Parts: sequence; C-alpha cells; structure tokens
Amino acid sequence: MNDLSDFQRRRAGQQGIDFGAIDWDSMRKLFRWGLVVVALIILWNVLSRLAIFYTDWLWFREVGYEPVLIKIVVTGGLLFTGGAVVFLAAALPGRTGNRSSTLGGSDDGW
Repeated sequence: MNDLSDFQRRRAGQQGIDFGAIDWDSMRKLFRWGLVVVALIILWNVLSRLAIFYTDWLWFREVGYEPVLIKIVVTGGLLFTGGAVVFLAAALPGRTGNRSSTLGGSDDGW
C-alpha cells in the first residue's frame, strides 16, 4: 500500500482544530509567565556580565592597566558592531534594489 495515500486517507478523516475549545485566558496567563521567565533570564545574564566587568575593572585599575581594559572594551564593541552590520547586510540583501541578483531570488519582488 502506498504510504502517501494512506496518510492522505487518515488525514481526510480528521477534524480541524476547534479554536472555541481553547481557554484563551489561561493561554494569556501562560504567555505572561513566559515573558516574566525570559525577562528574568535576561536580567540574570546582564547582572552577571556587569559583575564580571566590575571585577575586571577593579583589577585593571589596581595594577595600573586601566587603559588596557578600555582598549579591550572598545575593541569588543567595535567587533560586535561590525559583525552586526555584516549580518544585517547579508540578511537583508537587495531591500532597496533588485532582489533577483541574490541566491534563490525571484523576479516577482519577493
């Protein structure tokens, strides 16, 4: 028996999703809790990065190499900015021009 026709036959007998049976209030609450968890994870990461930077700053200041820390931070920021620009340039090709020149592009504008 053909597997594809068996799949199509089983799928034809299924009903669609009954959106009226979904409890939207509980879905909203779950979504809010998900946002709270994501915000707490981001806050935890930011605070831990700040603590690491603060201890590095104290150490570099104590040994007299604060300009080295400044150079490290500025270089990291420039590399991040450059990487973001290259990523966006690659991710958004031809937004102002002809998209057919990109790989897999079509002539219909999308």
